Amino acid sequence: MEPPSLNGVQAVREDEMFFCDWGFSNVNLPLGYTGGVVIGRDFIDDLSTHRGFDPVWEYRRVQELVFDKGRLVETNDASNDLDRRRIELKSQGAFDDAAKLGAIDTKMIEGLRRSYFR
Repeated sequence: MEPPSLNGVQAVREDEMFFCDWGFSNVNLPLGYTGGVVIGRDFIDDLSTHRGFDPVWEYRRVQELVFDKGRLVETNDASNDLDRRRIELKSQGAFDDAAKLGAIDTKMIEGLRRSYFR
């Protein structure tokens, strides 16, 4: 059964969706969200830690998006900074010890402008 339209946009069947079969594009519906979102692209297979989630530093391209009442007010391309941090930590052997992953998470996200720890 096809879901109802959202803000006048019809759902499209998505064969590769992970959690559902339907998706919406270009809904243009503002949200009241204020805060940051970090998105990543180009996953680095060699760094996969298999912890049930993929930390932002496991992507080559990383963008930080900051919203105020649903409006995008700031972007930060953190890709180069995270790449420098990966190189530094790799030279120190940090990725060789699974016990150090929490410390790696902390060190890698220091380059982001906002804090995402709660």
